[in-house]
Amino acid sequence: MSATHTWSPPGSAFAEQSGSLVDAATDRAAITGLGASGARLERLTFSDGQQLVLKEISPDWDWMMAATHDTGRAAELWLSGAMGRLPAVIDPAIVRIEQTDGGWRIYMRDVDAHFLRRGTVITRTDARRLLDALAAMDAAFWDEVPSGLCTVEDLIGQADLAAVTQRDVKSVCREAQAVAPRAPSDRAIRRRRTSWPSERRRRGQGP
Repeated sequence: MSATHTWSPPGSAFAEQSGSLVDAATDRAAITGLGASGARLERLTFSDGQQLVLKEISPDWDWMMAATHDTGRAAELWLSGAMGRLPAVIDPAIVRIEQTDGGWRIYMRDVDAHFLRRGTVITRTDARRLLDALAAMDAAFWDEVPSGLCTVEDLIGQADLAAVTQRDVKSVCREAQAVAPRAPSDRAIRRRRTSWPSERRRRGQGP
């Protein structure tokens, strides 16, 4: 699927790239188990060894987009210039956006190593950094809220099961099955529960 429109941040090394960036990749590997919306994720490797993450979005296969009347908000907000107002303390990692006939391709630096994993304990210092960054973003958009944002009604409407089609349910189930092997078993959960102070007190095993 060819790209009909492209965008890169000012000064990006990919700004002058002609055609679709994915076509220049020497290796493509699907990324599974990281979401349940139906968006397609791949890790791309290029001839110079550089790696990018490609996220393909479209309301045709992303049920969250369909449920919130999203035609490509994650890309359109960048093309409109709205996201250019983000404070420097927030790094979206996006290096290129391409519009296709059926949706959008969003290319990002691979920042997987910086993701918070399950069980991560956030320090007070990290919590303050996060709150400061959110406050800076709030200040940047305080006087002018970008158009095209998801409405509160659409956001809440995602929970309406009647709006979820059979195709959407299958998509969520596939993602859940991919994540399932990493989820703790019921037996493991029960075993952990017996170590809780309240449970130990109830059993007379400790203070």
